[in-house]
Amino acid sequence: MSWYSSVVAVLTEKSLLCEAQRIRLNCVADGTCLAAIEPGDLYALFSNLLDQAIDAAAQQPNDRRMIDLLVCRRQGFAVINV
Repeated sequence: MSWYSSVVAVLTEKSLLCEAQRIRLNCVADGTCLAAIEPGDLYALFSNLLDQAIDAAAQQPNDRRMIDLLVCRRQGFAVINV
């Protein structure tokens, strides 16, 4: 499994969960900065981040349920902003 497959799998899984709970999930990602991380670690990382974000968003009124996920490279570092 590649880094790409791991990220796509977890994003697909969590986007379906968000849809069921009426949470908007917006994602902008440059996944190439994640290529050095093991696929299993990426899956665990994104799964945990999004589970926490979903729990927090689900406590908000319906019109405020939104999660923004940004993955980018800044000054040689991979930055993940949820």
